[in-house]
Amino acid sequence: MAEIMERNLNLEEVDADALFGIKAFKYQTVKQKILFFGLVGMGVALNVALPLIFSISRIVCILLSLALLVVAVSFGCNYAEGLTLGRYVYQMIFKPVKRVVFISSLDKKRLRERNNELISKEDMKLREINSKDKEMHKKLLKKIIIFAVSIVIVIIGALTFMHFKGELNTHHEAEIEGSDLVE
Repeated sequence: MAEIMERNLNLEEVDADALFGIKAFKYQTVKQKILFFGLVGMGVALNVALPLIFSISRIVCILLSLALLVVAVSFGCNYAEGLTLGRYVYQMIFKPVKRVVFISSLDKKRLRERNNELISKEDMKLREINSKDKEMHKKLLKKIIIFAVSIVIVIIGALTFMHFKGELNTHHEAEIEGSDLVE
């Protein structure tokens, strides 16, 4: 009996860069997508149409469909970035010799130079940010001073207006001589 294995699939495990989450579709170019889906569609169409229209045997139709699928998978799917499955199989079978020269990443002098370049770029970015911050602080300070001065002017103007308005309103006072009323 076959055992059924239950497995929960986490969304983190699905490769978001790959088409439909299939790793063989990762790094596909548009040409590879067209080639892959076109050949798969042609294989299915041949498998359905050839026996119906031309009365060709099922085995021949299946072999033609599988041949198209092999071509589709070998050139339309990728093993790694820049390496199709067909190229990978070719390299596994024939093992072509290609000399590759690697530059050591442990070269201390180059690492120091690269580190200094990165530090200087970061310092330049920080200086730009600081200068922009200083300019923004100056602009904000000017706005605050202008706002405070305008509020003071408005308050002084309102008080002056109330004072003059108070002088313009003359009240008539009546003096009564010989009155017994004393307040």
